[in-house]
Amino acid sequence: GETGTGKELVARAIHDISHQQPAPYVAVNMAAIPAEMIESELFGHEKGAFTGAIQRKVGKFEYAGDGTLFLDEICSMPAPLQAKLLRVLEDRSFTRLGGNAAIPLKARIVAATNRDLAAEIERGAFRKDLYFRLNVLPVQLPALRERREDIPMLVHHFVNEYCDGREGETKPCPPELIRQLMQRDWPGNIRELRNVVRRYCVLGKPEMGLEQPAAGIEAPGCAIRPWKEYMEEQERRYLVAVLRQVG
Repeated sequence: GETGTGKELVARAIHDISHQQPAPYVAVNMAAIPAEMIESELFGHEKGAFTGAIQRKVGKFEYAGDGTLFLDEICSMPAPLQAKLLRVLEDRSFTRLGGNAAIPLKARIVAATNRDLAAEIERGAFRKDLYFRLNVLPVQLPALRERREDIPMLVHHFVNEYCDGREGETKPCPPELIRQLMQRDWPGNIRELRNVVRRYCVLGKPEMGLEQPAAGIEAPGCAIRPWKEYMEEQERRYLVAVLRQVG
């Protein structure tokens, strides 16, 4: 699914409604871990396995136990590690870096990507055999523009989410605002919608954040100002609007 469609929420829901729910749910963003640390993060290491390894470390595969291990941005995994992951999934066991003992893999593996895996395979960035090994039960998450009928429900949820625990009554979004939201394409999908709803909850004005697809970004052709100057101006406008709103 595209960025912002809720892939991790679905992975978490799969875990929560399964018999593995009491066990840990472990999420790993492959794009957020430096390449030289990924293997240690996933499989752990023994003391002295490499410089700086002063004690044994339990990796994510081992920590997940009988639970669920969610591998987000799986396409960001380096090619050598893709081969090792394939072997782990085939053997259902792994070893810590610097260790010899095989540790059984008991966790459910859920992988996610926002890229076209067929195209990634075609250009040699992703192993075909690993794709076939992972592709047991595929779940395609549609973009928000493909399910606009969900927008009113999502807006209601995000308003309640923001107002929960805060002083004041929860005010429903005006019908006109809902209509405007349903007409947009939402390149950032549900994550972008959530931010727009929060902006409305903070500033209390339906038009805030809806005048342009990306609020506050200069229109094409405008002179580009220094980043620091631009951000200071946006901060000033935001603070003035909040101060006016709360009196």
